[in-house]
Amino acid sequence: MRIPPELRCQTHTSLLTSANEEERIKDSYPLICPQDCRIPVVNGIPRFVGSSNYASAFGLQWNRFRSTQLDSYTGTTISRDRLTDALGGSLDMVRGKSVLEAGCGAGRFTEILLSAGARVFACDLSEAVEANHANCRHWPDYFICQADIMQIPVSPLSFDIVICLGVIQHTPNPEATIAALTQYVKPGGMLAIDHYSREYPYTTSRRILR
Repeated sequence: MRIPPELRCQTHTSLLTSANEEERIKDSYPLICPQDCRIPVVNGIPRFVGSSNYASAFGLQWNRFRSTQLDSYTGTTISRDRLTDALGGSLDMVRGKSVLEAGCGAGRFTEILLSAGARVFACDLSEAVEANHANCRHWPDYFICQADIMQIPVSPLSFDIVICLGVIQHTPNPEATIAALTQYVKPGGMLAIDHYSREYPYTTSRRILR
């Protein structure tokens, strides 16, 4: 696992290092900060939060249907088009840039960012990180962790671009979520977000579920 330079201990803001070789061969091993905080790595994914939270259903959904929204699987450009629109009309701006994808889900946008040449730090609150990892781990400039969008374990002002699509409306406090996301963007960088409108069309099944 490649440890990105932005990754930090949430408690001490210290750099994290991987466990020794003997521990890494186990199914679960820790990342360690100089003050001896230990972050478990399970199935190749650092876990900064537990899996019992308001986003648990998304983890179940995307691990069951981990390819459903991937353009590479469907043969469409639905995800690419949506991401391109969110970035102002071109994916060229992400090439060679550090990108934080907050609320990455199964990787519909992650794979496009990587193919466009970005170095991607992806995170999600739910176990959808498992699906994302399965879909995208073959890319060299890819890192994923399970973390809360309100406390992503990175240094402030770390990323050229922060992207959060299809997520904010699901969080307990959208305004606070947006404020937190701004803290991760470098001066002069870009924050790309979206939010469902009040007129978002509900199908009958969605109305029943809600």
